[in-house]
Amino acid sequence: MKTLLLGVSTFFAITMALAAAPRLVVSTPSLVPESQIDLVFDSPVIETSELGKTVDNTWLEIQPALAGKLLWKAQNIAQLIPDQAPAIGATYTFSIPKNRQHLDHSAVPAGKFATLESEPFRIIAANPPNRWSSDYSASTGEWLLALNDRVDPAAAANFVSFISKSGQRVAARLEQATVARAGYYATNYKPWGSRFPNASAEETTPESPVSNILIATPVSALPAGDGWEISVIKGLPNAPANARTREDSAYDIGKIEPFQATEINAYVAADRPRQVVITFNQPLAESLPVDFLEKCIELNPRPEHLSAVIEGREIQLSGDFSDSDKYTVTFKPPFTSRAGLDLSGPRTKEITFERLDPELVLPSDNQAQLAGGSRSYRIQTVNLASVHVRIKKLTGTDLIRAYQGYQNYTGSGHNGKSIEPTAPLPYPLVVGETILDKEILLENPIDTSKEITLLWDELLPKDLHSAALFLDITGASNSKADKQGRRSAQALLQLTDIGLAWKLTSKEAIIYAFSCNSGAPLSGVKIDLIGEDAAALQSATTDSSGLITVPRSDAARHLRASLGPDGYLTAFDATLNTVGLWHFPIRYSYGKAAETTRKAFLFTDRSLYRPGETVRLKGIVRTQHGNAIEATKPCPARIVIVDPTDKEIHTSPVVISETGAFDLAYTLPAGKTGTHTIRLEFPEELAEAEALEEQWEKQEALLASARFELPLRVEEFRRNAFEVT
Repeated sequence: MKTLLLGVSTFFAITMALAAAPRLVVSTPSLVPESQIDLVFDSPVIETSELGKTVDNTWLEIQPALAGKLLWKAQNIAQLIPDQAPAIGATYTFSIPKNRQHLDHSAVPAGKFATLESEPFRIIAANPPNRWSSDYSASTGEWLLALNDRVDPAAAANFVSFISKSGQRVAARLEQATVARAGYYATNYKPWGSRFPNASAEETTPESPVSNILIATPVSALPAGDGWEISVIKGLPNAPANARTREDSAYDIGKIEPFQATEINAYVAADRPRQVVITFNQPLAESLPVDFLEKCIELNPRPEHLSAVIEGREIQLSGDFSDSDKYTVTFKPPFTSRAGLDLSGPRTKEITFERLDPELVLPSDNQAQLAGGSRSYRIQTVNLASVHVRIKKLTGTDLIRAYQGYQNYTGSGHNGKSIEPTAPLPYPLVVGETILDKEILLENPIDTSKEITLLWDELLPKDLHSAALFLDITGASNSKADKQGRRSAQALLQLTDIGLAWKLTSKEAIIYAFSCNSGAPLSGVKIDLIGEDAAALQSATTDSSGLITVPRSDAARHLRASLGPDGYLTAFDATLNTVGLWHFPIRYSYGKAAETTRKAFLFTDRSLYRPGETVRLKGIVRTQHGNAIEATKPCPARIVIVDPTDKEIHTSPVVISETGAFDLAYTLPAGKTGTHTIRLEFPEELAEAEALEEQWEKQEALLASARFELPLRVEEFRRNAFEVT
């Protein structure tokens, strides 16, 4: 017994002799108003009854003074709660008063034990906020300078300027930013005192000043030159004048190009007068001088009724440009940009007004149209003298074959596969009854458009309310057009009252048939699944609710719905329009979910280990088949452990039991700390996935069932000391 007491006494003597100095744990790299400061002792210094209490600070002596209280979070840990934010750009020392003891009566080392610097006064963000605006000019663009404390524009004026690579210097005009002009900067970058957790929030309006953000603009437009930047020299004071910036700062503006006309082009658009468009590299003034056309514009020949307007960075010249196709245009000084930069020199260009290409455009390619709607179809033309309209009525298998053949015109095949080259369908090879063959003269002026409206009630037989139509339209170019252009177009159009909606799975589709006219469900609609070359696959009929479930097979190409004389044909593959699941609050994957996947849950006996300790790992493995959870099938598996450098330090096979579980004990090597990784791997599936380099979807699906990981944290640490009584 005496020997035991002697051993215990010796232990406490050593503990007292080796008592370590307290330490500060700070939540931020440097001291800032948001910092959390914890005072950590080597051993307990308070009774458990004091935990959670906020008391006067009698343990820390801080220079310069930083008044506050202590919140005891543990017997050996107290959080310093300052009464105010620390001073910016200051150096604080932390000391322990003399004659302080741990609970075990061992001495707490007195004196200075920590030094902490607060963040210096500095610029934390600089940006031209309107850089991507169409009227932005680097010569006059404003810059937002956000600092980490309040700043006075007048006191900062001598420290901010604009400098070029060649040494040109332009002074900066500084003003305090408002909440509206500072934008998100006002929210993200607060002044030093406002960042203190106990600081009261100020009520602001869009016009309220933001005390730590400056707006800097050149007092005059920056002249042309290379390497312009905004410069802030060190020594800029904060508003209280108790801190200054310690380093020079510079932010790149780049090259200021001379003000010049970059392009002069002839502009022609259908149904609009010809224009000459002059484009500049700088924003222009809001209005043109009264004598602008006389002093700045030379045109040969000069058209009558010449006028000019500003649109963004363009000047658009209008006039009677129809007398000639070729003009020589000169734009010359004197002319200044919005920023006040003078035009660098004249620009001359010979331009030619070219005729628009003849064009014929249909509003659809393969679409349905409401049989009870406007029953009209509009055709747009430009620079065509006439159009030849031919329409065939398609029925039965002729419609299906025409539908399949039409994919060679649109270029979109089965499942959206691209078809190249594309080509129009030869009209004589499309089997059907011709119901219209008509030449339509247009006679509109050159460079104008004309719309042709086909009225189905006038063109179709009186009793033909619903129909599938093939349109083939060709145009003859206007004799004054320079080119041939796109002069032909084809379309498949189905006039129908049958509407279809669907819900799809990989194996089946639920089809809902309804009336487009009334919205009511349609019963008795025959649904035919059709394969390649109009091959009939399966038929079914909708019930009284308008619903029918049909299988989805790889052989299916089309779905046809028919009710009496009315019908509708559509593709029945991956091109079916669907409503994306992202509209709804549910989890989903863009990839196809595997029907069977392996799930594994890995865990260890602790969350933290020292080097050299033994890790005890447990794993539970299951197979998910649809929504069912099943026991996993026996197969080779292994455990791999890698260190923080991704070096493999352990590999061993594991046997998964009949109940889908396994365990492993592993002793960590000495000396290596950091986050290790434990991997459960199934080597056969990993090898299979590696062979699928060009099939990444299948590869990812295999890897999801072949490898599972668990982080393993290894650190040097010491548990809190315990008092033995």
